[in-house]
Amino acid sequence: WQGDRLGRSDRAAWEESQRFMRQIGLIDAEVDVETLFTNQFVVESQ
Repeated sequence: WQGDRLGRSDRAAWEESQRFMRQIGLIDAEVDVETLFTNQFVVESQ
């Protein structure tokens, strides 16, 4: 898995994962992906 910085989550990646999981039948309904993750605790690099 590649990312900008350790621990950071990307909204687009979550949206794509959700789309894929719906496509293959793992989940039935979409949810607001903003409720699934936070970057609040990721330290900004200097």
